[in-house]
Amino acid sequence: LVVDVGDTMALPSVAVNHAVAWNADGTHAIIGSYRSAVTGPLALAASIAATPVISWGSTASTLSDRDTYPTLSRTVINDAVLAANVVRSIFSMGWTRIAILHVNDAWGRYESCLMLVILG
Repeated sequence: LVVDVGDTMALPSVAVNHAVAWNADGTHAIIGSYRSAVTGPLALAASIAATPVISWGSTASTLSDRDTYPTLSRTVINDAVLAANVVRSIFSMGWTRIAILHVNDAWGRYESCLMLVILG
């Protein structure tokens, strides 16, 4: 088994450059990235050569679009399912007041807004 390792530096452009190089080298699959913002562009670049991408941490619901990301697989549930499960837990515990704490980035804002929509 030959394993190449690359650092995305959390930058989509760096991930795409790795995918292009690995596509040219005949890499059979790419494992990663953890961040949805990096995984989307990575999966698009990898799909050019039909290279499978397996992400262990990217949860953005948009990544579930098989037409856009035909070679992407994930080992985690997407954000919509996660938010629904959290809300279900809130109701099952009978809580009447909660707080939502998130990082102020696209993912954090999306996740908190999604929970608020599900909460009604």
